[in-house]
Amino acid sequence: FGEMIIGFDGDWQQFSLHVWSLLLTSVVLFFGFAQLVTSSFRDAEAVGILVSVMLIFALLADLFLGPALIFKMKKPGKGQI
Repeated sequence: FGEMIIGFDGDWQQFSLHVWSLLLTSVVLFFGFAQLVTSSFRDAEAVGILVSVMLIFALLADLFLGPALIFKMKKPGKGQI
């Protein structure tokens, strides 16, 4: 995944740790809220669907949109944001 980011000059081990923690947290939360889909109570079922879908979109935004925005906001010639 890290090779997709052009111009990344940071610590790959640290980057990989953040990706795995985001992924693991999102997967655990997704399956936790997806259990609500099996509920016979319609409102709980709707919450389970909406939150599970929202978690997928949040994970994708964290993995793809976040790094792109950080690199766009970098000042030219500076190593920091």
